[in-house]
Amino acid sequence: MQHRAYDRSLIVSEVLRRLLAPGIGGPPGPDDLRARLAAACADPKVRDYIARNVALELDAAHARSVERARG
Repeated sequence: MQHRAYDRSLIVSEVLRRLLAPGIGGPPGPDDLRARLAAACADPKVRDYIARNVALELDAAHARSVERARG
């Protein structure tokens, strides 16, 4: 994730935490994330869960960045 307010420790969803878990040598790169998402999204219920939770997590990250900017 490349949002400036992204903080993995603040992610609530366990599924997203697993998808974004660091690999060998650091955080997953774009290709690794695509592969993880493709595998996880094979199940329509998991795909819907991920889509809803990504939106919620990005909203929370945006709110944090706004708060930081205010000071």
